Amino acid sequence: MRTRIPSSFLAHPITIFAGIWTVVFLLYSAKLSKQLVFNIDDFLFVFLTIVFCFLLGYTFAQAILYVITKNSAQNPAASQTPESNPFEYRASIELSARRMFRLFLIWCAATVFEVIVSEGVPLFWFYQGSEKHASDFGIPSIHGLLMSVVLACTTLSYYLLKVTGQRRFLAIPILTLLWCITIVSRNYLIGITLQMLFLDLALRRPSKRQIGTIFVISLTLIIFFGVLGDFRTGSTDLILALGQPTESFPEWLPTGFLWVYLYVTTPLNNLLNTIDILKQPDTISILATTAQLLPTFIRTAVYPASFLVQDVFLVDESLNVSTAFIDPFRDMGMAGVAIYSVFAGALGGLFWARRHRTYFLLGYAFIAQALCLSVFYNHLLYLPYLFQLFWFLVLLRGTHGPLRWSTVKTRNT
Repeated sequence: MRTRIPSSFLAHPITIFAGIWTVVFLLYSAKLSKQLVFNIDDFLFVFLTIVFCFLLGYTFAQAILYVITKNSAQNPAASQTPESNPFEYRASIELSARRMFRLFLIWCAATVFEVIVSEGVPLFWFYQGSEKHASDFGIPSIHGLLMSVVLACTTLSYYLLKVTGQRRFLAIPILTLLWCITIVSRNYLIGITLQMLFLDLALRRPSKRQIGTIFVISLTLIIFFGVLGDFRTGSTDLILALGQPTESFPEWLPTGFLWVYLYVTTPLNNLLNTIDILKQPDTISILATTAQLLPTFIRTAVYPASFLVQDVFLVDESLNVSTAFIDPFRDMGMAGVAIYSVFAGALGGLFWARRHRTYFLLGYAFIAQALCLSVFYNHLLYLPYLFQLFWFLVLLRGTHGPLRWSTVKTRNT
């Protein structure tokens, strides 16, 4: 009989996905910026398609797992669970920890080589006034592979920290966060932070006070993000010119909040613009949706440059993010949006239901952040993030049983 993990409802895939998309549509409907050129009521079917098909995929995954579980329950030999052995659990933790630290050291050595080849790091380029940008850092394809390594090591290390309470597992998460700042990668910084957050929420039920603390911290980060936007531009003139606040924008809010509002709502704005322009693609394919599954050197060789550029679908070239559904729509229209949403729901439902196993728990941390950030990017099919699932297999291979924090107390053994 498997142990139930006391997860928070905040980590549930439906809460994450339906919640974030509902918030974005509500914010869009507030029309606080003239950049938001569409009447959201005319595109309500987009919201309903995205959320309903996600629920459909989730339900389908649960139904399949129920049938499988029911059949295995009728077979006593298949459903028998080995007796828990604390020594095997502890040995498994040490085995995965050794592999993790070795892989992290390999990452460190390869990253030093990347820094040498790139002749520095983006943070120093910024302070030196260099013409180089963060996108210039790293070796194409190799950089994405290395980022998948450090993301996987960080997620496992944070998990082992929760399992054992040993501070040695705190080093990798801290170094990774510092590295994301050093290479000025907001994408990876937010992505790995969310993975650790959802992993934490999937392992426990926080109290109301802790939930309140999470909310306050999130609100503080949003305000900081807005202030940082003002700081980077040097004045409020740029954001006012770009954001074009409407009369509905509250005067008591700092202009930095407009940065946050634009970043959250304009990806949906670009998706609606694409739907309005394309209506329905002339040909059906999966080329755009699967493009990010290929390493850079293969993708640039296979795909024409014009195909990879989406500026034609942007409302404003300065705001160039278009949600996870932009490429499925380019491939198959609204049918592509529906299929991708079903896929995301089924994948989230599968990993959530199987999270009593360490591999699926770590994999769900990746999927949960991808669902949360689906209003911006398609991380589910973005190779540096997706390849974490391979590294989890490598790091956990040969371990005995689920490494559950509720059953392992290595600090006292």
